[in-house]
Amino acid sequence: MIETVLFDYVNTIAHLEPTREKILQQFARERSKKDIKAADATRAFKEVDEITPYSSVRINNEIKKHSFYQAYNKNLFDKLGLVCYNDYYRYYKNIKKEWILYEEALETICALKSKGIKVGIVSNFDKHLDMITKKLKIHDLMDIFVVSAQVGLEKPDINFYNYVKDTYSLDTTTTVYVGDSYNLDYNPSKQAGYNSYLIDRDNFYPSTLKKIANLSEIIKVVENASQSL
Repeated sequence: MIETVLFDYVNTIAHLEPTREKILQQFARERSKKDIKAADATRAFKEVDEITPYSSVRINNEIKKHSFYQAYNKNLFDKLGLVCYNDYYRYYKNIKKEWILYEEALETICALKSKGIKVGIVSNFDKHLDMITKKLKIHDLMDIFVVSAQVGLEKPDINFYNYVKDTYSLDTTTTVYVGDSYNLDYNPSKQAGYNSYLIDRDNFYPSTLKKIANLSEIIKVVENASQSL
């Protein structure tokens, strides 16, 4: 029986529009006269994300943020054979972006709640996530809401997942956790005892056993758990 479903936020529940892939493709065309395939950009971002995760706890000012992204962008550009990575941080920052829910996100959240399942967001993010999720009209739907910058712990530290468990008195054996990163979400939450599922919209992790292609598939996971009793 599943009692709680927790979601990562970035690239799990919602994404920025225009996407980081679109912005990078635009930059490459303008500065390098080079066309980058969307799939190649997605793969490069995922690879760099896994080895160079952003920290909303440690990166707490603009100088640290700029320094992080200079190193991040160098790795990204090296993978794609692009130049001018030093210019990309300012370019990206100056493009207006907004958070957009994935098409199936709200429907999935509402479907879970209609079944009596508690839902929550557990994310590495800064203090602005409260405001963002209120604007997206999902904040009040959350029974659990944990943001790394507010608690001083972050993924992939297992203590972060233990904090969520202890604060909300969760039984991890009846709690599903869904995220898009193997190193930040799937592996550490599994080690902490959660029923972990990796959302893998682009089939980036073909060897991972417990994964879903979109959020709505988690409803079937909950239903199957109930039927197995």
